Amino acid sequence: MADSINAAEAKAHFSELLDRAARGEEIIVARSGKPVARLMPLADPPKRPFGIAKHWKIPSDEVLLEPMSEEDLRWAEGYYQNKDGLYTKATLRKLAAKSKSRKPRKS
Repeated sequence: MADSINAAEAKAHFSELLDRAARGEEIIVARSGKPVARLMPLADPPKRPFGIAKHWKIPSDEVLLEPMSEEDLRWAEGYYQNKDGLYTKATLRKLAAKSKSRKPRKS
């Protein structure tokens, strides 16, 4: 059976009531003798199954440490983004053609 407590007393002893609820008690808070709230412990969250990501493959060090291609480097540097971050396929083709026609800079 749940304990019943009036709102003023619950306000004065709220910390203590939280401790009691955490231990598993159920406390009913009443105003003018009418129940208005229930203080009770939360259910434990469901456990994540062990090994849920075991199908993920970790690439070898050679793959992780190899240099990026020019295309990947341009994407990483934001070369293919406009102010909205979007481009159409036609615009990408124009950019690719433009980048191929550029002469490499001399150092």
